[in-house]
Amino acid sequence: MKAIRFFSFLFLSLCTVLSYTASAQTANGDAIIGIYQNQDGDRKMEVYKQDNQYFGKLIWLKTQDGKVRPGDVVLKNLSYSSNQWKGKVYAPARNTEFPATIVMPDDNTLQITAKAGFMSRSKDWKRVTSTN
Repeated sequence: MKAIRFFSFLFLSLCTVLSYTASAQTANGDAIIGIYQNQDGDRKMEVYKQDNQYFGKLIWLKTQDGKVRPGDVVLKNLSYSSNQWKGKVYAPARNTEFPATIVMPDDNTLQITAKAGFMSRSKDWKRVTSTN
């Protein structure tokens, strides 16, 4: 009887820890949600969550040139694990997707690293409060 109580207690404790870990991971993953501006100040992107994945779409361009348009989804299928998001970044000018890793060195900075073969390139985007 004591063994059953012990295992019941152990099982409930494990369930509590796992549910807390899952909710903490979701909360940390949601830190990416917001509006960001690129380093040149000529583009803004909204990062949002849809079906447990994160996406980023362009919402403002200083000038519309070439294939880049507001509404283009440029971050795709990002999933959160171990303090980083992994997915794809879409380059509309090249009509190509690249594997991407995103980290947040602070609460207001996205560091997006795209990889193409052996090469990689990182860009920082800063959180803003306005879409204009």
